[in-house]
Amino acid sequence: MTLNEQLTVVTNPDRMRLQRDNEQIYVGFVGAFTEDARERIGVSGKEEVKKLRAVPELRHREWKERGLMQPTQPEETPDYKFSDLQLTLYYDIYI
Repeated sequence: MTLNEQLTVVTNPDRMRLQRDNEQIYVGFVGAFTEDARERIGVSGKEEVKKLRAVPELRHREWKERGLMQPTQPEETPDYKFSDLQLTLYYDIYI
């Protein structure tokens, strides 16, 4: 499956992290992955998708201001309420 074919399956408000050779080359909304963005990072859309993962990221909404860890570690018990958390789902696409 090519990158263009994969992007027809997800919707514009979905978030993705595009990775090539263990380097993140794009992080953002699928809808913002325009032709200009593709040209800047050197992606044509014909690249083969080697792997696709849906990765949830759970963190405190104010993690920077409170000096908390960037992603929540699953083995540690957080000392804040569930209502303070923000869940973001990324599609990690490896080309």
